Amino acid sequence: MPKPNLFLFGAAKCGTTSLHTYLEQHPEICMSRVKEPHHFGSDLNLGEGWHIPDRSEYEAMFDGAESLPRRGESSVFYMISENAAREVADYADGDARVIAMLRDPVSAVWSLHWQFIKSANEDIEDLAAALDAEADRAEGRRIPPSVHNAQALRYINTYSYEPHLRRIIDAFGRDRVHIELFEDLKSDPAALYRRVLGFLGVDESFAPEFEVVNPAVPVRNLALRRALARAPKLKKLWGKVPNQIRGGVGKTAASMLGGDQTRPPLKPDTRARLVDTFSNQIESLEQLLGRDLNVWRDAWNRSP
Repeated sequence: MPKPNLFLFGAAKCGTTSLHTYLEQHPEICMSRVKEPHHFGSDLNLGEGWHIPDRSEYEAMFDGAESLPRRGESSVFYMISENAAREVADYADGDARVIAMLRDPVSAVWSLHWQFIKSANEDIEDLAAALDAEADRAEGRRIPPSVHNAQALRYINTYSYEPHLRRIIDAFGRDRVHIELFEDLKSDPAALYRRVLGFLGVDESFAPEFEVVNPAVPVRNLALRRALARAPKLKKLWGKVPNQIRGGVGKTAASMLGGDQTRPPLKPDTRARLVDTFSNQIESLEQLLGRDLNVWRDAWNRSP
């Protein structure tokens, strides 16, 4: 079976789904039908149905793609795994490439917390209270009964990018790791796409259909979602639905569930707390990336 040689390591809520969708349109690239297989990252302890542990099942996603230059998958929590980078590097051939997507961590924390409310991975609906619970959660306490990813509930650690990136670079080498920003994906997706294709060594002239993927939507019936989250077989079945079909099916199911709950605004004091935390990390991250992150500073300096 052909092995994948392209890995999108995340981070979560940073545009990896969009990039995955754009890459799978390229005639020289095969992207896995199941997004986020999370086959690697033995320390992640993901719930049943939220990853593909079987090697043959994992590699079967790339059957028939032997002749293509790039075969890839996107697993956003490889980024926070202590083990994933080394496990992937040991498995993949020497031409494997890694892409990491970063986003203003303040907005990313806010977005991931809402995503986890929707998926029933989180049961603390107030973001500030969830941040207060991180120390307990690092010790295995205050974990929701419907959790499928306890590690990522440590939101500050999830978006403290520098140590995660250094771990990835140490495993692969800097020349095999490409880092982009979510903000650039929003402002000029075509330019970002060309840079990624150049990094992958495939035809840079190909233009996909760019569209918004995974927009923020209301939560529908939280109680039902949490009940379904305890049924991993349903999650696994959903994971096998092709990406191009999921949107329509999801909208139909959502309309049947009813009971919308829209994302609450980010409270000014919680925002200030996050800005203060991540401001202390930005200069060293800029040195690692070799570029300024003023787009984040500008966002932080704007009034909420």
